Amino acid sequence: MTSFGTANSLRYAAFAVAGAILLVLTGCGREDPFVVKVCPRIGVLYDASQLTVFGPGPGRELNNVAYDGEIGKVRGECDNNGQFAEVEIKFDLDLRAGPQGRIGQQNFQYFVAVTELNQRVLNKQIYNFTAEFEPGQPRVYETREVKNIRIPFQRLGRADLYEVLVGWELSPDQLAYNRNTSPFDRPNLRAVERP
Repeated sequence: MTSFGTANSLRYAAFAVAGAILLVLTGCGREDPFVVKVCPRIGVLYDASQLTVFGPGPGRELNNVAYDGEIGKVRGECDNNGQFAEVEIKFDLDLRAGPQGRIGQQNFQYFVAVTELNQRVLNKQIYNFTAEFEPGQPRVYETREVKNIRIPFQRLGRADLYEVLVGWELSPDQLAYNRNTSPFDRPNLRAVERP
């Protein structure tokens, strides 16, 4: 009886040790499932989410709009290794030619900036975008992608205290127009027929 019990005890002990070793080995190289690794915030900078290009002259009415642009919702992914985050984003550019717009290629610029949340800009990259307006097709819609945005976050300690913002690269006049014009007062190019 005793020898049977001792043999079973030894067998159970061996299984317990083997199980513990297996748990240690399977944990190697894997992330702790109880540690939440957050990503930087991503979005569109509100003041730079709209672009309005007017034709010549001082008019700021619907019939003087050359181009109107909008940046759609930003979506993305990130990989956080505890020291830096690597972010990849996608967003939509929606441009329309207005009454003063021209057929053919037109160049625009947008930016992708990394900031400390509601504070200073750490990095800003400006990208060129060429829109091809075809006859009878006054709208250009394209999804853009920016990869390998690397954000070290040791200074603030957490990735979610940083943000990646997208916006149109605006002139001071265009920025002032955005800040002083309600979205409800903006020219509605969708209601206008163009050649």
